[in-house]
Order: sequence, then structure tokens, then C-alpha cells
Amino acid sequence: MEPPPLPSSGSVNLRLEEEGTRREGLRHVMNFRLGKAFDTGAGRLSAELDILNAFNENVAWGTFGRAGITYASGPSFGFVNNIVSPRAFRLGMTCEF
Repeated sequence: MEPPPLPSSGSVNLRLEEEGTRREGLRHVMNFRLGKAFDTGAGRLSAELDILNAFNENVAWGTFGRAGITYASGPSFGFVNNIVSPRAFRLGMTCEF
């Protein structure tokens, strides 16, 4: 008697270790926002400055709760597949009338 066939999926993930066995280090990312509002006769004008990743950390960062390091068995095991974006500045201005 033949064993039942495997489902026709492209890949099967099989857990080989306890969950939480491998962990990344802590992520220290700091963002700052500065803003100032000015009242003019016709309305309000406000200016903003955002500093994203102020200390320019480059830690592994996953998306949607996933780790930024690949722990699946295979040739990419332990590889970093995503890091935090570099420091960025964003200027903004708002006019309300």
C-alpha cells in the first residue's frame, strides 16, 4: 500500500526548534518631531521638522511582526533580510484658513 501523496504546495515549513530559541538584540530607534504654529490674521500657519532614526541605528528590522533575520533552514539561514532605514529629515508646512 502506498503512502498518501503530499499536498501540492511549493514549500512546507517544519519547526525544528522551540519557538523563541533564537532572538535578535534590542532595537533602539528614536524619532523626533519639532513643530511651531503661527497665528496670522487670515488663519494659522504651522511648520514641522521630523527626524527619523535620529541616532542612525542599523539593526535588523522585520515587517508585520516577522524577524529581520532569516531563521528558515537553507542557504540563507541567519542572513539579515531587512534593516532600519537610514536617518532622514522631513520638513512640512501647513496652512489653515
